[in-house]
Amino acid sequence: MALEKITFNKLPGGMKNMFNRAKDVLDKQNYDYAVALLSELIQAVPGFSEARELLRIAEIEKTNRLGGFPKIMAGIKSKLAVMRGKTLLIKKDAREALNCAEEALACIYSETGLLFLYEAALALDAQQGASIKAIWAKELPADRNGEAVVLDSSE
Repeated sequence: MALEKITFNKLPGGMKNMFNRAKDVLDKQNYDYAVALLSELIQAVPGFSEARELLRIAEIEKTNRLGGFPKIMAGIKSKLAVMRGKTLLIKKDAREALNCAEEALACIYSETGLLFLYEAALALDAQQGASIKAIWAKELPADRNGEAVVLDSSE
């Protein structure tokens, strides 16, 4: 079951409605709800890159509005999700590890979460034989020279 890139036109009607609803709530700056809707959507349709891109925008905005104690708690929850995901990678469950990476980013948008998302995507790519690196590649953080960070999949 290879992961293929899905476009809006290929989505079932209910998923289209969910995506449009997520765009509406994002426009209304309801970032928590937008993150929840888009997270559910990409869990159901992992190859839908438009939703993934919109999710990153919502996560960044949500993170930018966090402060003090909520930001600390979000960071802790994110790190726990990454640790749980790394355990799943050891158990060769890359699909669930990918969900953990998304959970980590839903808590707080961070380089750690993005790098783990990429690591989980590489593992899923290796397990399923799909070419999905391009879906996540543009989400990688840039280095100090503005170039995308490239990870060695053997690590």
